[in-house]
Amino acid sequence: MKLFKKIMSWVSTILIASILIYFVGMYFWPDEISEFAGYRFYTILTGSMEPTIPTDSLVLTKLVPEDEKIKPNSIITFHADRFGNDIVLTHYFRTTEKNQKGETIYRTQAEGVDKYDDYQTKRKDIIGTYVGHVPFMGKVFRFLQSTWGIMTLLAILVMLIINRIISMRLDKAEDNGDKVVFKEKQHRHKSDDPNQGIIIRDTDMLVMKHSMQMRGIVVNQTTQNITFLKVKIKFTDKEGHVIDSVPWYMVGAEGLGLHEEKRWSCTIERDDRIEKCQFEILSCRRSWK
Repeated sequence: MKLFKKIMSWVSTILIASILIYFVGMYFWPDEISEFAGYRFYTILTGSMEPTIPTDSLVLTKLVPEDEKIKPNSIITFHADRFGNDIVLTHYFRTTEKNQKGETIYRTQAEGVDKYDDYQTKRKDIIGTYVGHVPFMGKVFRFLQSTWGIMTLLAILVMLIINRIISMRLDKAEDNGDKVVFKEKQHRHKSDDPNQGIIIRDTDMLVMKHSMQMRGIVVNQTTQNITFLKVKIKFTDKEGHVIDSVPWYMVGAEGLGLHEEKRWSCTIERDDRIEKCQFEILSCRRSWK
């Protein structure tokens, strides 16, 4: 299981890095990247090919060299001139005709329309042929092609790298005889307890060569600010017998406001019998300020 998690961590990091490299490349050098890959993604912005290709689908197009023949009734992606603006469309290619100048025109047609498009599409305008599509992924693709999308991918990649570094340090600690035991339990008080609303959660225990460090998060969900929160940490064995206990200030004079949380840690001498821990709040000061 541990090896599987390591592999998946590396795979996810490499995958995000590859996606980031692709979109950065497409942002700055779209033609060069597409020519190298031989394929290119496009987003369907209209319903002209529904229901075969829904609006906002992500279409994969195979680039076709100009000397390669295209079969009639194929779906193609091509450049078109719409009111002086260069746009990219994905329609059916039906047949070829000669215009008044004797040039070969590729006649295209939208889905469900009984006449050809008005575009004078030449062979050099055709980008490639349709391979397949993923419904509704076009919106995601457009976002990832934007500056904000690339920044989002970069942020995710940085977080994955940081997570990988932390995992490697924890693994190194285990190799040195240390180990981390994650409890991930939440300690709440009963409804009649005056300290109801003080929550201790996400606790874990770092077992080192000569010592043990208990860590976690304390959350203030009471109706007042609290200071000098004193807690008795009871360390127990597997059966729940108390082996050691330590009074500990999880919150000091700095205080903990409403709905705030704080990390805490407590270090004791190593005892291999210790398996679990319990918490008992001894005292705390409350205030409205």
